[in-house]
Amino acid sequence: MIGFVRGLAVVVAGIASLHCVASDYDDAAVAYRAGDFGRAITVARPLAAAGNADAQLMVALLYWRGQGVERDDRTAFEWMSKAAAAKQSEALNHLGRMYEIGEGVDKDERQAFKSFESAAESGSAGGQFNVARAYQHGIGTRRDLIRARYWYEQADAAAVQEQG
Repeated sequence: MIGFVRGLAVVVAGIASLHCVASDYDDAAVAYRAGDFGRAITVARPLAAAGNADAQLMVALLYWRGQGVERDDRTAFEWMSKAAAAKQSEALNHLGRMYEIGEGVDKDERQAFKSFESAAESGSAGGQFNVARAYQHGIGTRRDLIRARYWYEQADAAAVQEQG
């Protein structure tokens, strides 16, 4: 019985710590939306270091845009890559853009397309738009107007769903 109680205590402590992490990320997100980028980076950075993919995306965006920190494309790319490795769909989309334009990494249109495609398949409306644009213009893949139209329609449907 003592083993069960100890095990239960560990589970309860774990749930409580998850709530704190979620709450801390919510604090970072509120600060970010309010334009308090200094607070956002202060709260998000330790969460990102602990492996929170949403916090990794936020830290990456703050460095990429130079909000609350000095702009640093290489650092942004490193954090974006970590979030993308965790299959964070918006990070996959942004990582594709970084590869496409060569910010923080050498320009690589094939890798850009792969990231856009992964983002699109995971439901990112931005990723769907970017994979459509890649098919339309032959960015990292061959031109294919039929696939471009398909992905533009997916992006449009996702945008409508987000609004309603």
